[in-house]
Amino acid sequence: KHGLDASYVPIMMALMMQESGGRGNDPMQSSESKCGRVGCIQNPEASIDQGVKHFKSVLEKSHYDLKLCLQSYNFGPGFINFIMKNGGKYTPELAIKFSQIQYQQVKHTGKYHCVRPEMVPYQACYGDSKYVDAVLKYYTGTITADGKPAAPVSGGSGGKSGVKVIDAGKTLIGKTRYVFGGGRSQSDINAGRFDCSSFVRWAFEQVGMNVGPMSGVTTDTLKTQGQAINPKDMKPGDVVFFDTYKIDGHVGIYVGNNQFLGCQGKTGVAIASMAKGTYFGERFNGRVKRF
Repeated sequence: KHGLDASYVPIMMALMMQESGGRGNDPMQSSESKCGRVGCIQNPEASIDQGVKHFKSVLEKSHYDLKLCLQSYNFGPGFINFIMKNGGKYTPELAIKFSQIQYQQVKHTGKYHCVRPEMVPYQACYGDSKYVDAVLKYYTGTITADGKPAAPVSGGSGGKSGVKVIDAGKTLIGKTRYVFGGGRSQSDINAGRFDCSSFVRWAFEQVGMNVGPMSGVTTDTLKTQGQAINPKDMKPGDVVFFDTYKIDGHVGIYVGNNQFLGCQGKTGVAIASMAKGTYFGERFNGRVKRF
């Protein structure tokens, strides 16, 4: 919607984890950027919409220096001006210095307290001067030398590597039954009880990829993972979604030739057709993700 490249999605998700753990009515804590005060946003979707819009604005002002962008999301855009006057590149030391300067200007209000006790001796109590490191603890990607997120690397999906996850998944053919909500405990897995999303999670786990927690994976969590792929460019190992009882109600792993591997209601884990005119072919919604 806001024209931001999809490679920034994981870093914004990490930012949201630092802000709120993904909880509450304002998970991206973007009220201040919208109306200048805390709490004016009371809807998660509105928070994310404003947060992405604000993130993009700060990113552009930071000339796509990701660390500068992240710290400015916390400090405000004034930090960018400060950096441009002091060498033009983010450093942790400059973040502390900016916090110290700003704190001296506002400490008389009594409204600012150090979020990090270790910063009290330095009087660096404006914002969180270690915000960049805090966000990056949740980020599983890498940042290139020019400050941008590195392109995602496909570890178990798409092309030759996709065959591995398919082979892993095929080992359950004929050995499982479909149970809605199944596959979210080790006892379920041992008994061969899966639903579509828990099966996909299990298959990727077998090739060393964590695409979500065993107890909490759903089609809705899976669709937020990985890289979006045009259906015309699908490769074996890509994850495909179908609108069944709801939008993105079913998920499976593409195996090629208009077929996918999934855990279906009548068959358990099996290969099914998604060709035009078939049940799943008519319900394939074009969402394809490469993990």
